[in-house]
Amino acid sequence: MLTKSLFALSALLGFTEAQGSGAYVHDLDDESHVQRIKFTGLNLSQYNRESFLSVTSDSGSSAQGYTWLIYYDDCDGIVDITSSIVYYPSTNANVDNGYSEEIFTLTAGGFGTCDFTIAYAIPWQFTSFSKYEKSGGRVISIPIRVVDGDANPSNGGSSSGSSSGSSSSGSSTNNNNSSSNNNSNSNNNQSGPPQNSDDGWI
Repeated sequence: MLTKSLFALSALLGFTEAQGSGAYVHDLDDESHVQRIKFTGLNLSQYNRESFLSVTSDSGSSAQGYTWLIYYDDCDGIVDITSSIVYYPSTNANVDNGYSEEIFTLTAGGFGTCDFTIAYAIPWQFTSFSKYEKSGGRVISIPIRVVDGDANPSNGGSSSGSSSGSSSSGSSTNNNNSSSNNNSNSNNNQSGPPQNSDDGWI
């Protein structure tokens, strides 16, 4: 436990700093909230560059080996995606009720639209996001828009707000990633902000 705590300290500090700044953390374990942001999407801009999302995770530590897999291609050049694991130790000496949360940080890197997509799967059995979803696997996909706040201020919807209230008192492991694939779809190669003005986005 101590080794895990020391190894994971940087991720824990990053998460608590986000909470301390008043940033809202979208709870992907809340199905009603997931359905809402699937419909509305999330807005980012040069003034609101980051959005935070959290979800319960075994981080590959269970016997089954499930972990959250990220699809980077769609957001390449538009949104930088990093993740970290926050571990909450057991509070019961007789029952191991400890658990982990994975925290995703989405940072605006350009203008355009994309889908932030993750799948809870066993890596060595995973083939593709589309096949996994069709087979009934757990896949979450959230539309993301990065807009030019100066060019389109009326669409400056924000994913920031008060903290989700999930305080972290445990340890974590850091899983920083960056989008590195070049298979973006045509919508991702916009040289400016998206032209579709949808005030439903948040």
